[in-house]
Amino acid sequence: MAFTLLRDEFMHQLAKFHASIDVVKEHLEARVHLAVPPSLRLEDTIEESLANVELLQQVEEVCVEWFKQVRL
Repeated sequence: MAFTLLRDEFMHQLAKFHASIDVVKEHLEARVHLAVPPSLRLEDTIEESLANVELLQQVEEVCVEWFKQVRL
């Protein structure tokens, strides 16, 4: 009788542990990876970066792609 109770409790705890691992696995798979393209090169100073219109357009395109990824 005691063995059966221990076995049942062990199986119950094991099932709870398995369920928690499944939750963590789902969270890890649902992560969004926001990649910064290697072609995106920032200037040495903020002022130089803000003055570079082409760079600002590239940053805007990257941000739009990130927004699309996060929105889904």
